[in-house]
Amino acid sequence: MAASPATVPSARGGAESAGTSRAASNPSAASSRTIAAITCAIRGTNDHLAVGIGGARQAVIAAAALRCLGGELQAQFWPVSRTEISQARDYGFEEMEKVFTIEELAPRDVIVAATGVSNGDLLRGVRYLADSARTHSLVLCTRCNWVRFVDGTHFFGRERREEIRLLG
Repeated sequence: MAASPATVPSARGGAESAGTSRAASNPSAASSRTIAAITCAIRGTNDHLAVGIGGARQAVIAAAALRCLGGELQAQFWPVSRTEISQARDYGFEEMEKVFTIEELAPRDVIVAATGVSNGDLLRGVRYLADSARTHSLVLCTRCNWVRFVDGTHFFGRERREEIRLLG
């Protein structure tokens, strides 16, 4: 879907814009704006609301994560050219003024996983060690009703490690 939705967050914790209309060509910008939506629904982040214009894909990912966290998100197409209006209609969207709810963007049970690439407000980036790398991930699930932060160690060697030692 080429047309960009404008997302207007609300409710417990807030929601997200999902980036700028140029975010599709800049994955880092799109990811950071999706994470901005998630931080609005996590206690202790001091973020309560995010508003903006962004890509449709990022709005769907943000909606899925916010459903897991009990947040809210509303989105509306915000086409900036006739081409975007035409592309949205080609996908079957006739009403450009329709406001999509979180249930329409992320229906049924959802699972969301995100891993930090560089350090950010919510996730630490990849840390390279001598023979391994550590990653920090977030996994959310509506059906299980849980949110988990995962600290993973990925060994570069092909041989299987029988033990992992934790240093003080």
